[in-house]
Amino acid sequence: MQQTLLLLLDVVTKSRLGENAHGRESAIAKLKIDRDSFLQKQREIMEPLVARLMAGEDAVTVLDALRDTVKSLGVRRPSRLGDPSKEAALVEQIAQIAARLPRTDLIPGLTVFQAKGQEWSRVGVVLSSAQVAMLEGGLQQDFEDHCIIYVAVTRAKWLCGRLGDDRPLDLAGLEDEL
Repeated sequence: MQQTLLLLLDVVTKSRLGENAHGRESAIAKLKIDRDSFLQKQREIMEPLVARLMAGEDAVTVLDALRDTVKSLGVRRPSRLGDPSKEAALVEQIAQIAARLPRTDLIPGLTVFQAKGQEWSRVGVVLSSAQVAMLEGGLQQDFEDHCIIYVAVTRAKWLCGRLGDDRPLDLAGLEDEL
């Protein structure tokens, strides 16, 4: 069911961020869907579900509709998960998508390698405590881990923030470090 949810998310990321969702191709392959056929009708079959979320329909109902939608693609209709916590996690993921749909300030979540060579107005990064310590101690180009951190925090034109932390990263002098 996670793969199906990713295909719904792909419609959202394309319309809101202009990017395909990471893992879309893998999801298509795992679901054994004909790629070309699916891509031709993806918006037609998935956008009504996005519209239902935008209209405030509850996540449980949209999840059931998503199960029916994927069946129309020739995939066996995913059943409800036997583990209530896994089913609740899927419902929560759909609710999180719904909560973000009206927002205009979305930031794409990418790995450093996906983001390399790209730039956005605002970037959020996830750093471990060890990476924060490296950044605070000054980065050196001889160390691959330092170069990865540098790429991550320099993708922003205006603001780079640490996800899970409401303080912006202090990038003053960072370019001088490398």
